[in-house]
Order: sequence, then structure tokens, then C-alpha cells
Amino acid sequence: MTTGSARKEPLYTITIPVTDLQELNNYQKGIIELLAKVHLEDCTSHELENIKAIYTLLSHLTIKNDFLLKD
Repeated sequence: MTTGSARKEPLYTITIPVTDLQELNNYQKGIIELLAKVHLEDCTSHELENIKAIYTLLSHLTIKNDFLLKD
């Protein structure tokens, strides 16, 4: 039996095409700036769960150290 906090292996990989690292940086910066406008103390528990999901998505928009080595 697994718990809700058990880390699961991803079933899918989503590819977001970017033309360069600046475009990726713009995506990250845009999400972070929008999240900075959210007043967490005013959020419902449902909204807080949605914000957690956005932060999880944001964590996946990072460059892996070896990405330049891939063909």
C-alpha cells in the first residue's frame, strides 16, 4: 500500500518547445511574477492546492545540467 506522499514515477513527459534559453526564462519569470501577486492568506484551501500545483509545474521548467550533451 502506498501513501499519498509517496513519490511516483512519471507516466508522461510533456515537451514545451522553446526557441532559446531566454524564452524559457521568460516563461519562468512570468509565472513567478504572477504568483507574487497572490495573497496566500486570502486563498481558500482549494486555491492553495492549485497554487501548489503551479509551483510543481514551475519546478519542472528547469534546465537539466546535461541538456546540452543530448543529441
